[in-house]
Amino acid sequence: MPRLNRHVLGFHLREAEQALAELTVALQRSIPDDEDSFFEVGLAHVYHHLNFAWHIRHLTDAESDREQHRQFSAWRQFPTDLRLPGEPPHPK
Repeated sequence: MPRLNRHVLGFHLREAEQALAELTVALQRSIPDDEDSFFEVGLAHVYHHLNFAWHIRHLTDAESDREQHRQFSAWRQFPTDLRLPGEPPHPK
């Protein structure tokens, strides 16, 4: 199995952590009248970084830089190969 790219994972996990912290603080204080849209945009930002991290976890920095523009939309999507707790294993 390829090694994890800790550099790129660290970047996206820190970005997700920061976005989630900012969203949490905003929800505790005050949020705009359209709170559903505000929450949706904030959570989408968090998922963007988590999904990106999953999809590029085995790429080198050079590979992720080279493919980012071509794969951007695909890498933002929720992984289809990530097994969530309680789900059966994915078929190989």
